[in-house]
Amino acid sequence: MDRPNTSAEGSLLELVARGKKDVYFMNSNKDAHVPFSYNIQTWPATIDEVRQTQPLNMIDFGRSVEWEMEVFGDIMINASLVIELPTWFPSAIVSKNNSNRISDAQGQTYGYTQGIGAFLFEQIQFYQDQLLLQEFSGDFLYSWFHLQSSLAQEALILKEMGCHDGSPLEIQRNATPKKLTLRLPLIGCAHPDEGGFPFVCLPGQKFRIRCKLRRLEDLVESSSGAIKPTPWTLSDLKVTDKNGVQTPFLPIQRELIGRPLITLETTQRYVRQDLQNLLKQHIFEIPFLRPFENKLSLDPSDYISVGNGGTSYVTKRIDGRHPAESILIMFQSEYNIERNQLWNLKNPMGTGEYYNLLELLIAAKEREKQRDTKHWEHISPYVKSEKNPGIPISLISFTIGPQYGNKAPEQRRPSGAVNFTSADKPTLWMDIMDTFPTSLGQKRVCMRVISVGWGIYSIEGERGVLLFGN
Repeated sequence: MDRPNTSAEGSLLELVARGKKDVYFMNSNKDAHVPFSYNIQTWPATIDEVRQTQPLNMIDFGRSVEWEMEVFGDIMINASLVIELPTWFPSAIVSKNNSNRISDAQGQTYGYTQGIGAFLFEQIQFYQDQLLLQEFSGDFLYSWFHLQSSLAQEALILKEMGCHDGSPLEIQRNATPKKLTLRLPLIGCAHPDEGGFPFVCLPGQKFRIRCKLRRLEDLVESSSGAIKPTPWTLSDLKVTDKNGVQTPFLPIQRELIGRPLITLETTQRYVRQDLQNLLKQHIFEIPFLRPFENKLSLDPSDYISVGNGGTSYVTKRIDGRHPAESILIMFQSEYNIERNQLWNLKNPMGTGEYYNLLELLIAAKEREKQRDTKHWEHISPYVKSEKNPGIPISLISFTIGPQYGNKAPEQRRPSGAVNFTSADKPTLWMDIMDTFPTSLGQKRVCMRVISVGWGIYSIEGERGVLLFGN
């Protein structure tokens, strides 16, 4: 018998087939083995369902609105606010906004401020019964999403919330924004790999989202940078088509402008019954994003020395809770706030920076050394977030930074922190730069310092609680 060539393609199958045919497949002996199993066990599919929940009370600009989370699945894996905004354009003009030029007699255009999907919300809170679990401002989420995800994902998220290139034409287009989406980094839902928020383990709790909306008068900007523009009061608006033909029209008056429509959209996953039982028996400790926001101010008195050609050194005490992985610092000049340019974090004067040097002190000792704006606004975000945010925000990070590898965004886990629950007098020291001339108004700057902290949410015995702060 010739020795078979086992290196040739199909040679092993040929070797098995030699000898008594079907001996491995047809045999009545008790010790016979069948290479295939005919016992088929069926499992129900894991299904994701997306559902939108209507608010409990009437929505309007400048008011608070609340949703009670509808629990229809076993695990919540995503939560977002879906926003439709009213416009001051008459219905006959709305359809022309994407293909024509709409401006006043001076050629100025008007629209909702860039990033309106985030800046609409002054405050967003996530409650379990009466317990506040998480709290964000729309301003924080706008900056936070610039640091998270890959560049492609970041571009998508920012587009979803109404960001654009800032041109007069894009400002005009933003007067009738399409449906906007603001993603919420809730417990277990900040990243797909976090596994979601297990509603199935918490049958006795109710969960709510509560938001405070800004006024409409604080949310509209103009291409000229006018202070608190109100396009609904203008009488010289006109539509200019591609042939240069102009058609005047009157906007809808303020009292007739509709209310925003906002729904809470959640994606919840159904799992099979045996997994439900396992989840209920399991003890969970879920680390989650828990920022603490300090809203400070740089007042005219802080700028007296630097305005006279000298140097101004200021210190600002900051507060926080729980271990914090980083400190996020952003400046909003009163000059830009008056013009409803909430997205504009640049100093209106000079190079656009607000300070020369910055350091962090804890217990009157240097915790982070004096560094200039290039370090805190460019090098630190690039090293710790692996990209430049593209907007002037300063990042003081205590972690090794995310390790994206081949997948972004990475699953966030604590890798370093400063415990702000027990930190002794954390203070920011700054050598500040001058801001706009006094002739343009008061030199006042809103300084947001957010300690990006960690909380631990524990689930045991069908009850959810927050664990210790340190």
